[in-house]
Parts: sequence; C-alpha cells; structure tokens
Amino acid sequence: MSVYTPITAADLGRLWQRYDLPPLSCFTPIADGIENSNFLLTTAAGPYVLTLIERLDAAYLPDIVAILGRLKRAGLVVPQPLADRQGETVQQLAGKPALLFSHLEGASLTSVTAAHCYQVGEALAQIHLALATVPSRRDTFLGLPWQVALPQLPVGLTPVQRQLLTKEMAQQQPLAIAYAVLPQGILHGDLFRDNALFIHDNLAALLDFYTVGSGAWIYDLAVAANDWCGGEAGVLLPHLLEALLAGYQTVRRLTADEWLAWHGQLRAAALRFYLARLTQAQSPRQGVLVAPRNASHFAARLAWLQSEAAWQALARFVHS
Repeated sequence: MSVYTPITAADLGRLWQRYDLPPLSCFTPIADGIENSNFLLTTAAGPYVLTLIERLDAAYLPDIVAILGRLKRAGLVVPQPLADRQGETVQQLAGKPALLFSHLEGASLTSVTAAHCYQVGEALAQIHLALATVPSRRDTFLGLPWQVALPQLPVGLTPVQRQLLTKEMAQQQPLAIAYAVLPQGILHGDLFRDNALFIHDNLAALLDFYTVGSGAWIYDLAVAANDWCGGEAGVLLPHLLEALLAGYQTVRRLTADEWLAWHGQLRAAALRFYLARLTQAQSPRQGVLVAPRNASHFAARLAWLQSEAAWQALARFVHS
C-alpha cells in the first residue's frame, strides 16, 4: 500500500460529493505495501480507505468487486467497495481507477504462532471453495512465470543469484504439466502477513485481492506458507507448516497429487517472489511513499528449499 500517485484535497472533495457519507476531515497516505496507492480518510463517524489502482487493468475491477461480494456472502471479512449515489463502485481520481472502502479493524502480525497459521489456512481454504465455481479472465500475475522468465531475468544479477534462479527454473519446467492438472480455481495469490488483520490473536479480516486469478490451489497455499511459516536463514518451521495445513484441511482435504506436489510448489512460490523482489529492487517504482521489499529473504528461502535439509524436513508432509 505504497503511494505512487498523490492526490489533493480538491480531488478528494469532488469524489466525496458522490457519496452519502459523513464530512471528511483529513486524509493521510498509507506507506505499507507495494502495488497500489492507499490513503486513510478520517471522518467524525470513523475512518475509510481509498485505493488508487496503479497498474491493474481497470477491466478486471468489476470481477474483483464481484469476488469480494461473494466472499462476504460466504462469511469472510474482506474489504467491500462502497457504491456512490449512482450505484457505482469504481471511480476515477487523479487519472487512476479508485475504490473507496470502510476501514476494517485489526492489525497485521510481525510474529506468528501455530494458532495464527491454523486460522490462515482455514480462511484460505474457505476462499478457494467460495470461489470454486467462479470463472477467472486472467492468471494471477504472481503465479508461475518460468516458462518465459529465463530470457527475462533481472539485469545485474550476481553469479550466485543467477545460479540459484536458473537451477530452480530448470527444476520447475518439467513440473508445468503436472501443475496444470492439480485442483484449480481462483487464488488470492498474495496472502502474506500484511494482508491479514488480527484482533486479540483472532483472524479479523483478509485484504488485498488485486492479485486474484486462476491457478492451482496448492500453489496459493505454498505462497502463504512461504511467508507465514518462515524461521531464520530461510528455514520453514514444521510446526507452523503443520498448523497451516491442518487449518486448510478442516475445510478442504488435499488430494494425493497435491501432497506429492507440495515441496515443488513451495519452491515455485519462493522462486516467483524472489524474481518479483529482484525486479522491484533493480527497477524501483517512483512514488511519494514507497516501501521497499527485501529480495534476500526469498533468496535464503529458495536456497534452503533446494537443500537436502529441506527434503528431509518436508518428507513428513508427503502423503499418498
């Protein structure tokens, strides 16, 4: 939720006139996150959040709005875009598509327990099943890129970085066919710690559905595991993995093929986000507030996942 596009009080005032909302007293840029521009809007009746969509094709926004509505009807607490007096949820502000939301209570976590991971796994499975019959018009852009990524590696890589990436790409390419036949559906695509809010250790809300798209559900679970279950030096902690998987399976049981694919999908997710962080670091986006992300975190994770220690640690999760 960095800020790439500034807005003025006059811009916001014109937008506010379209809604039946309490008078706006002030607005503050939100510095967290990396994809869109976000602002906290203050009123006497409570806060709101304004999001400017920076890069996503606006044609997909009605799909995202519909997905958020479906998730709410399924009992999940997710952001709901507010409609103006004309019933429109997608607005235009400062030359960008914009969505206005009520503020959701809670805070993201910096340190997690098995209980937190269990709740996240449960919620992710609920997302998957709630959206199981929803068609997607796109693949998530945080999905699996290595079929085309090899000629497009970020420039200026060190020999160690290049070796790590090319080794994993070579290992992942033969898995593409098997990936395509795993259980598929709509993915969140980016369920990291900063996209979940907790109140008193209870999961209160899920955020940031701008990466939704189609793909294998087990990959989405691996994306979450890479962030929620991490320890020092790139290691994934078995007790956190067990909790995440147990929570998920209270809602949806993994298939035998998904269990067999689990280690490869953990590596796939680490590869994808390592590539994304390298690209962001070497071609930074300009903005008013930009929160950088550390690529070395995923370098360590990918290196560990390629190691014999990881094979031994993760062997316990292979079911048939």
